[in-house]
Amino acid sequence: MFKRLAATLLVLVGFGCGPQSAPPGTSQTEAPATPRGEGLPDSLARADELLGPLALHALGTEPFWSVEITRQRIVYRDPDHLDGFIFPYAPPTTAGSRVIFEASRPDSTPHLIRVAIEQRACSDGMSDVEYRYGSEVRLDSLELRGCASFKPTR
Repeated sequence: MFKRLAATLLVLVGFGCGPQSAPPGTSQTEAPATPRGEGLPDSLARADELLGPLALHALGTEPFWSVEITRQRIVYRDPDHLDGFIFPYAPPTTAGSRVIFEASRPDSTPHLIRVAIEQRACSDGMSDVEYRYGSEVRLDSLELRGCASFKPTR
């Protein structure tokens, strides 16, 4: 198990940074869906597989928010919702250079979460941490932009 986790982490560390995305407040057009993983960096093409030993964390500031994606669930949290909104996990799809996780809860509010991850240099603007991935999250009509990284599960 340790060897597999170490190998997975080495794969993730080995990727360079891609181009910057559009600045906040500008619209990016969604690329057409591509065959599973085609054109994605290996770490994103294998996101569903990597979620066994790793979790995918997306986060942002102003407002502060986070999303944790594991094979069991997708959890959105912010300062007003520390316990979070829990959505069921569904394997990701791809669109252009992005991997997209979508889930819904028809029985409650919010109903829908959509998390798009792409490889590009990203800074949270509050620390010196540079992230390998950028993220865009839609929680019903709320749209957020931030950074993302794979981390070992707790």
